[in-house]
Amino acid sequence: MSLRILWHGAAPWMATGYGRLADQITSRLQKHPEVMSALAWLPAGLAGHACWEHDNVTYYPIVSGDMGENVIERWARQFEADIVVSVTDHWIWRTETWKRFKWVPIAFPDHKPLGKNLVRNLKMAHKVVAPTEWGTRMLKDEGVRQTEYIPLGIDTNIYKVDEATRKAQRQAMIGTARKQGAKYLTDDCFIFGMVARNGTYPCRKGHDLVMDAVAQLLKAGHKDFIVYMHSLMDGGHGGPDLVKMLNAYSRAYQDDRVNRHVLFPPPEQMYLGPHATGFPDGKMASLYNAMDCFVNPSQWEGFGLTSLEAAACGVPSIVTDVGCQPEVAPVGWQIPMYRRYFAPATDTFIAEPDLPALVRAMETAMRGSKDTQLKEKAVRHAAKYDWTDIVENRWLPFLEGVEEGIRSKKVLATA
Repeated sequence: MSLRILWHGAAPWMATGYGRLADQITSRLQKHPEVMSALAWLPAGLAGHACWEHDNVTYYPIVSGDMGENVIERWARQFEADIVVSVTDHWIWRTETWKRFKWVPIAFPDHKPLGKNLVRNLKMAHKVVAPTEWGTRMLKDEGVRQTEYIPLGIDTNIYKVDEATRKAQRQAMIGTARKQGAKYLTDDCFIFGMVARNGTYPCRKGHDLVMDAVAQLLKAGHKDFIVYMHSLMDGGHGGPDLVKMLNAYSRAYQDDRVNRHVLFPPPEQMYLGPHATGFPDGKMASLYNAMDCFVNPSQWEGFGLTSLEAAACGVPSIVTDVGCQPEVAPVGWQIPMYRRYFAPATDTFIAEPDLPALVRAMETAMRGSKDTQLKEKAVRHAAKYDWTDIVENRWLPFLEGVEEGIRSKKVLATA
């Protein structure tokens, strides 16, 4: 016996964190038919009324816009799924349908304390996979005892140090900043980078904080640096207009240089996702290589994959010292929480990073720009998260254990 798996969540072709991890895991599991005999998909977010097939994989429709909760039991039975793996925001579920099949959610605890809805829903699961040790402890402490730790990963054949790519990409970025008016930048100027979804306001990923920090660094006399924000700047994913926001900070500090020191990618490329004219993994690796420091003063993270991708390219990070962020990005600097505020939707608290601490960390990073030890430590840390190793050494044994448990219960039931 091997498992028939129905995967519920972002489709493998979607250029999102959930879509990318789904592709990385399932594409490797398909090479092990002794563990996964069949795969079907319920792609969250794609409404419709028809099933279709592609490469011997069946795709079931959501039917309505509720992320599939009202149809997932039907499709699990139709496919004769042994387990349903889901990668979504699990605190949103409102029914107990998840008890009626063997549900294995990949959960991303990201707040402290955990929201009651998340804990209640995950207790319905057959098994829970948490990608961080911090999140695993949090769930077990809340009574979700069936949680197992399996981290996310990166393709270390793509995300790696590449000095030739670094030089070419840096020249391109610095040239763009000079065209924006920062003609005084040297060829060795310091490059901070962000790779962050612009999807909420207040800015979950800290775009506003970083813009404020840029203005304060300029005011303090620093000028040989730029910040590349790999984000959709027009607010098309639900966040604010970042250009409008940047202009506001420029006016607030009465300093036109603020606009010159922040770069954005072309928005049309951001909409294209991983296509050839967009930003496939190889292009993303070249962008990370150009950076001297990755900046992610996020309010919360369920994992923080971008910090890990940056580390694989030899780039230390500045992250917020809350939740799992110091675990995934230990090489670099952690900034403390300034305050926390209640979030009614998730029934928990959101951390607000400390702006003065962010400015100090960015100054420290610039002063240590010649420190090669951080680069080497970052690469060593990221090497522990190779996708192939994670699937073969963690996912395969995990699924074999799940299959063994199902088979043993079937034997007992027929005895």
